[in-house]
Amino acid sequence: MAYIQFMGATRTVTGSKHLIESDGYRVLVDCGLFQGLKALRLRNWEPFPINPASINSVILTHAHIDHSGYLPRLVHDGFNGVVYGTPATVDLARIMLPDSARLQEEDASYANKIGSSKHHPALPLYSEKDANAALRQLESVNYGRQVQLGKKISFEFVTAGHILGSGFVLVDVESARGGKKRIVMTGDIGRYNEPIINDPSNVDYADYIVLESTYGDREHPDFDVKAKLAQIINETAERKGHVLIPAFAIGRTQQLLYLIRELENENLIPVMPVVVDSPMAVSATKLYLQHREEHDIEMKELVDERKTPLATHRFNLARTVEESKRVTADEHSMIVISASSMVQAAASSITSKNVCRMTATPSSLLDFRPREPVAVESWTVKKRSRSSVKWFQSTPASKNSKIFRPTPITARSCAGSAVSKTGPRKSFSFTVNRRLRTLSKRRSSRSSAGMSRSLITCRNSSFKLFRRSSLPFD
Repeated sequence: MAYIQFMGATRTVTGSKHLIESDGYRVLVDCGLFQGLKALRLRNWEPFPINPASINSVILTHAHIDHSGYLPRLVHDGFNGVVYGTPATVDLARIMLPDSARLQEEDASYANKIGSSKHHPALPLYSEKDANAALRQLESVNYGRQVQLGKKISFEFVTAGHILGSGFVLVDVESARGGKKRIVMTGDIGRYNEPIINDPSNVDYADYIVLESTYGDREHPDFDVKAKLAQIINETAERKGHVLIPAFAIGRTQQLLYLIRELENENLIPVMPVVVDSPMAVSATKLYLQHREEHDIEMKELVDERKTPLATHRFNLARTVEESKRVTADEHSMIVISASSMVQAAASSITSKNVCRMTATPSSLLDFRPREPVAVESWTVKKRSRSSVKWFQSTPASKNSKIFRPTPITARSCAGSAVSKTGPRKSFSFTVNRRLRTLSKRRSSRSSAGMSRSLITCRNSSFKLFRRSSLPFD
């Protein structure tokens, strides 16, 4: 019997952890930290639902911390298997996991210093030693290479176009009835026609798809991102102000540098100092240049011509707090890309607190985080077929069990909800369409904030698959 069990990224958009088990072999797809509000972060401290030592291997769809950041804790608690990732994902993890551990240690040290923790002493979730131990278990796998995990389970990566090294995981499992079943784990999905890296690959066949749905039912507005960026920079430059752009250190920062360089070369914006305020972003940008197997056609041509696609005309790096302070002391107009995403890291906080004091004229805060339409990823859902729709609800395996097993339900049993021929409204469905089983959703006016990241594990008032539910798929 093969099944998939969801241990994270349900009812929230972080903490991705999906366990697939077949014939006794357990593989965890992604191993991410819960991030955001304190209630979410506290989940990282909960005991792992199963013994980490019982997991045979881990597969990372990409290196972002909400998909890889729990790995050092998993290793600390007993996991000693192989961690598979694409070559670029492995290289990025070597930067991100030790950095995440240092932040954990710094937070614990600061809590002890000011006495803000009820624990004495406050401890980090994991240490840099744990992160380095996790790095020793990493193994690179090229796109398109089939890896046999157990007797009845194998996988391969194809490009996902989200960040450098991101990939869909195509998992093939031998069915108990004979033949193979393919389950596609998308991870985060990139947008088409974005600069630097290749577009997401087409997946020709799947029996099941677990699709990330961070942005819910929102649609991307149809406007020219490059033109909008130029407009904001020009308006701020005319006021002799500063442009502060919060952006992820990996992915967003490199895209911004690429676009600003193009705007400068096309004389659409004035040449201004551009400062990247993040040591991690500096290291990640080097990897973006090194991993040429990830480059799209335009990026390859620029690198072949020995041009610098990820550097502007007046490009500067702020690697330390002291260098960040020097940036804030400069009263000339500039663009600061604060690559701590939420502008919370030490050096970036200094920049954000002082950027509007550097000049008497107004400055601009251009939010390049993913909730903004400028920067969000794209995902597409095909129109749902009205035939062969099966709904599931969760029932506990035992009275004291936290593991829930899905059981079929009918429209009649959905008491208290609006029911149509295809099931409860404003929810997700598990749709069977010929041989392709995919997860699709009805359009809803609700905000996506309460929606699950993985469509197969969503939850609303009448349709529930809980955080640690499991679903058989053979």
